[in-house]
Amino acid sequence: MMRRVAEASVLATVLATVLAFFVAPALARVTFGANDVQTIFFISKSDDRNRVDYGVRLDDACLPVGARPVFAYWRRFEPRQARLGELNPMDRRAYGIQSQSVRSRADNGSWIEMRLRGFPRERFLVLVQRGTESACHARAQVRIDQHDAFLHHIHIELEGPMRIDRVVLEGRDVQTGAALRESRPRQPRGVRDDARPDDSPGSFGSPDVDDSTTPLSAADIQGVVARERASIMRCYETAARATDRAPGLRLDVDFTVAASGRVTSAEVRGQTFGDLAQCVARNVRRWRFRVSSGETRTSVPFVFQGRADEPADDVPSEPVRRAPTGPTTPSRSDIVLAMNSVSGPVQACGDGEHRLAQVRLVFAGGDGRVVSATVSGDTFSDSVRTCIARAARGARVPPFRQDDYSVNYPFRL
Repeated sequence: MMRRVAEASVLATVLATVLAFFVAPALARVTFGANDVQTIFFISKSDDRNRVDYGVRLDDACLPVGARPVFAYWRRFEPRQARLGELNPMDRRAYGIQSQSVRSRADNGSWIEMRLRGFPRERFLVLVQRGTESACHARAQVRIDQHDAFLHHIHIELEGPMRIDRVVLEGRDVQTGAALRESRPRQPRGVRDDARPDDSPGSFGSPDVDDSTTPLSAADIQGVVARERASIMRCYETAARATDRAPGLRLDVDFTVAASGRVTSAEVRGQTFGDLAQCVARNVRRWRFRVSSGETRTSVPFVFQGRADEPADDVPSEPVRRAPTGPTTPSRSDIVLAMNSVSGPVQACGDGEHRLAQVRLVFAGGDGRVVSATVSGDTFSDSVRTCIARAARGARVPPFRQDDYSVNYPFRL
């Protein structure tokens, strides 16, 4: 009896979702603020040209507005239909936002974690930043075909009335910029008998993936770092008050996350003052990640600007060499995190130019530092090329056993 009730509940959710494709969207008007990003990504379907777009409300500083800044609305391309429109209650069953949380609000970038009703097990991380021309930009990061990707759109293939054939996700690789595409079946195997309507995977065919069987991704790590960044800043402020100093400096935190999600070790590298290093290490050891398939070792940089009237602490000319430990080579998530940590300074070198800079970096295994950075191509001036290379050399990955490791990375200016 309970099994039949559960099956009926799941079926009702799927039918309501499919019906939303064929019910005329609501006619309520949609308006945008001066700084809003109108489209982060969108969902389209094969029976017409209309789509649902997802935007984000931002203030003059490109910071998220309120506790629920991401919103969904219709953008229509079929004739004799209003161009823009809000979702009606049935639409929201299919396309609505199940949950969202602003994990970090900062001038150098804000993070919003969200889930959609049609993809209840998919974690979307929205990064909001100010661009080189003072315009606000936003991108959503998800997993596509086992890669960390910036999502462009989701397309729903309909097999006929009341039936979804498959769902296609398309975007670009976070590290290389290569196009990615993943096709997912209509409904996964093994729907649980006790599945509730709101977390049923039947809506858009999200894979019923158990996170504990997968390793931590760069998005997983970035989400926790964004959520906990304020605690690290409090360590700096406490040390500044205690010592009456506020130097500009950079700290790199090497830490290990167990499969249980607990941080088992944390080591702080770089110039420090007061009790800053001890406070940072203590806070990082309190971080909690999701359960994963195994141990993860990574490194995260924190840059403190300091007071304008106080010079930055000197950086030793020769880095302290440590015995090579860790994996043979840096992991994919380590590379992505390292590149993201310097993407802002690299973009600033473009001085308003919107181009792609291909940079070849060589990391030393002993300490994970960049020992060389070479900008390819002849389209940049010498000053821009030097600026890009200098900024890219600020990247760092956790130590690894191989002597060195090289990677070609495309930076968007």
